[in-house]
Amino acid sequence: DMLRQVVKSGTAKKAFRPGYDRAGKTGTTNEYVDAWFVGFTPHHIIAVWIGTDGTFSLGDKETGGKAALPAWIEIVDALPRNPAGKVLKTELRTIFGGQVNGRNDPAGGE
Repeated sequence: DMLRQVVKSGTAKKAFRPGYDRAGKTGTTNEYVDAWFVGFTPHHIIAVWIGTDGTFSLGDKETGGKAALPAWIEIVDALPRNPAGKVLKTELRTIFGGQVNGRNDPAGGE
C-alpha cells in the first residue's frame, strides 16, 4: 500500500488514474545527476531512468517525478488495460549519444 500512496497522493500523483491499480517509487540522486521512476500495475513492471552515465546534472529540480514519470505514464497509458496473459513483443531501444542499439540513429542528432 505504501507504493500505491506514492501514485495516489505522493511524488508520482500525476500517474494516478481512477479505477487503475498503479504503484511505484520515484528517485533522484544528489545534484540531479539521475532520475527514475519504477512503477507497476497488475500486469506490468516498468522502470524509466533518465541520466547521462556521468556526473553532469540533468538540471535544477529534475527529479524522478518530473523527468522520468512522464515517460512512464505515456508507456503505461498506451498498454492494454487487461492483456489477458498476452505477451507484448517490443523492440528494446537503448539510446546513447545519438546511437540506438550501437548504430547511428538518424533522429538522434549526431
